[in-house]
Formats: sequence, C-alpha cells, structure tokens
Amino acid sequence: MRKIISFSIHPFLFALFFVFFLYAHNIEKLVFADTFSAIGAVIGAVTGAWILFWGAYWDRRKAAILCSLFFILFFSYGHVFEIRGTDYWIRHRYLLGMYALFFVAGAFALARMKRDTVRLTTMLNIIAGILLLSPVVSIIFYQATKAPFFSRNDDQEQHAVTQASADDPDIYYIMPDAYAGNASLKEFYNYDNSPFTDYLEEKGFYVAATPRSNHSGTALSLSVLLNMEHLETLSPTGVVSKETIKPRQLVQHNRVARFLKKRGYTYVHAGSIWEGTYKNKDADRNINRGYFSDFGTMLYKTTALYPYT
Repeated sequence: MRKIISFSIHPFLFALFFVFFLYAHNIEKLVFADTFSAIGAVIGAVTGAWILFWGAYWDRRKAAILCSLFFILFFSYGHVFEIRGTDYWIRHRYLLGMYALFFVAGAFALARMKRDTVRLTTMLNIIAGILLLSPVVSIIFYQATKAPFFSRNDDQEQHAVTQASADDPDIYYIMPDAYAGNASLKEFYNYDNSPFTDYLEEKGFYVAATPRSNHSGTALSLSVLLNMEHLETLSPTGVVSKETIKPRQLVQHNRVARFLKKRGYTYVHAGSIWEGTYKNKDADRNINRGYFSDFGTMLYKTTALYPYT
C-alpha cells in the first residue's frame, strides 16, 4: 500500500482537478462527454512534460514534483488573474513574471535537494487525491439527485410521411445567436440593418419582422423550435426545470431533423462552439471550423497561454 501511495501520480491528479473543477462549476450547462477531449489532452500534456523533466533530472520523483508545480501554475493562472472578476488587480506581464520566477525557483530548489523525495511524493499524492475528490463527489451527487430525462415516444410521429421529390426546396435554418431584430437595432443603437435582412429576403429567406425570444437562453429556445413543442410538453412532469429538461439532447435528436430525413432530405449541420450544436450525430455531414469546443475554450482561458494568443 505504501508503494502505491508513494508512486508519483500527483501530476495527473492535480491537472485533472482543474478539468473536473471547471466542469463541476458549469455542470448545469454541460454534459460529462464534453470533458473527454480535455481529459485526453491533459493526460497527454502531463505525460510529455514528465518525460521532459525526467530527462533534465534523471529522477522520476523530482520530475513529477516539478511537473505538478508546472501544471498547478499553468491552470491556476486564469483563476488567479480573475480572482476579482473584471476588476483586474494586476497586469498580465507582472503576474506571468511572478509565476515564471516561482517555477524557476522551484526547479532550482529541486535540483539542489539531496534528501529522498518519497515522503514528499506521498504527501503530494494525498493532497492531489483529496482535491480531485471534491469536484468528483459534487458531480456524482448532482448526477444521482437529478430527475431522469423524459424519453419522448416516437409513436407521436408515426403519421404518413411522403418521400421528398426533386421539386422540394432546400431548407436553411440560420440562428444568429443574440442578434437583435431590425427595430431594436435601430431604436437602441441607431443602426440600419435592413440591407442585410433585405438581402436574405431577396434570396428567399423568411426574416421575422419583430422577433422575440420565447426563452432567455439559446438552448431552451432551440429545444422548442426544433421539436415544435412547448417545454411543458417536453417535460415528463409538466414542470420546466434543469432537473426535468435536457436541452442538449432535445437539440441533438430533434423532431424537425428526424421528420425531414424521413422525407429523404440530406442533413448538413454547421456547428458552433457550444457543445449542444458543435456537431450533430443525426446529421449526414457536420461542418465546424472551430478548433475548440465550448468547454475546451473555457479551460484554455484559465491557462497561462491565453493572454498571449
């Protein structure tokens, strides 16, 4: 047991703590699958850094300790910089300088350390394990206490569906998220948006003259629009809450797409950075030019690289 505890796993535990911590604090907006790519990237980065530091020290425990220090600094940077929200308390160059100095001092101290690092390794493993356990328990508790998702019965859609013909038009649905209507843009920003909407109408698009969002968030609005039902109907209890509604699943496997595909339409999905619309498994083709998903972007913004990219 002592050998297991003294095995240097703390670099992975510390790094994964920041991934799970971020997910736990945004759990109502995300699903666990959103973290998979981030977890894989973090494990790969920790492995690579450990090998690099091992080559510098020729001591696996010292390399692991320096690796933990590096990733604690790397992932804590954004949290420390925004500790007071938008009321920034320090400039990036000063904070990065402090972080770099702290890392160099740690690396120098490790290089000069003569005593055995077994006890320090064991302590770091325990601390990292406790840290990681905190968001993991929070995630498990949330998953265990939320209500099961309502599974809609596709028997509702067993009406006659005719196959698409060559005369059926192509259908484009464009959602310019958080984009105000012409009247609001003119009233509040004195901006004439009519050339844009006139162009769309000339191309055959329908543009709502006085658009109003039926919900405060994109996820709920898309759930209703793409399933042609009110949220009360999509909820198993009739009560709309985060425990009874899963917008992402409603958007991903929506009724409109299923209906059109049954008619023979090809579904081309142009994604956004939000995981709910990043890609769609029901689509025949997914197009997404983003490099990171929403969660990946959130995690990246907490790192020491973000200010200089």
